[in-house]
Amino acid sequence: MHVTVVCALTAEARPFIRRWQLARIAASPFQLLATRQRRVIVSGLGVHACATAVGYAAANEAPDAHHLWVNFGIAGHAASALGHTVVATRVRHVQARDAWYPSLLVEPAWPGGEVLTHDQPVLDYPDRQYCDMEASAFMAAASRVAPLDLVQVVKVVSDNREHGPQAVHAPLIERLVEAQLGAFDDWIERWQACVGALPQARADAVRDELLARWRYTHAERTQLTQLCARWRLLGTPQVSAELAACRDAQALLACLRAIVDALPLRLPAT
Repeated sequence: MHVTVVCALTAEARPFIRRWQLARIAASPFQLLATRQRRVIVSGLGVHACATAVGYAAANEAPDAHHLWVNFGIAGHAASALGHTVVATRVRHVQARDAWYPSLLVEPAWPGGEVLTHDQPVLDYPDRQYCDMEASAFMAAASRVAPLDLVQVVKVVSDNREHGPQAVHAPLIERLVEAQLGAFDDWIERWQACVGALPQARADAVRDELLARWRYTHAERTQLTQLCARWRLLGTPQVSAELAACRDAQALLACLRAIVDALPLRLPAT
């Protein structure tokens, strides 16, 4: 299973680079470092930079249906201690109503939390959410190139009401991230066990059969592929009578999305 970690800051990426012994693939327009199955890209701060970096990383990857995308970085919180880490269960931009709900197909290494993306560093922390500057853009961009179930956000608290963002510096960020990499690698192994045990051949056969039945635009073909990949993660793909009765590609996609959305999460034993 391939893993791409998107970090906003070089200080967030350095612990991954050292631990995974990553080699530089590109220095511009983004730092991209990799081994055979692990990659880290440094996006820079902000939603636009993050979304662009995801697109760049996706364009520089070998096709792989089993590809986990993770936005790993720092965040602020009103009361959580420095180093406290959460996996996002809800992500949204502070100015948007729409939210993303990352799936937890495997038992997370950290507690869950809501991540609220801002365009500027936060000084007036909300009571519950973890505040960052990239997560909503990462979810929007990465879910276009991977099944939503394989798009995750992990945040480490670097500042709070007692220790504001002005006191955050690169050595501190590196220490905070470094302390979580053992748990992160264990989490990745659980993802590997989960994704590696799921049947791919049946999903590919179902996708190919559905592609042969109707005419699709490029965007529709992409949606079909992503839905079949998610179906493979959550259930057993098959061309049902309900799908076969659809009259065109749009109806098929709507029907397939309803089927997949109704499937329960599948949590493997750890």
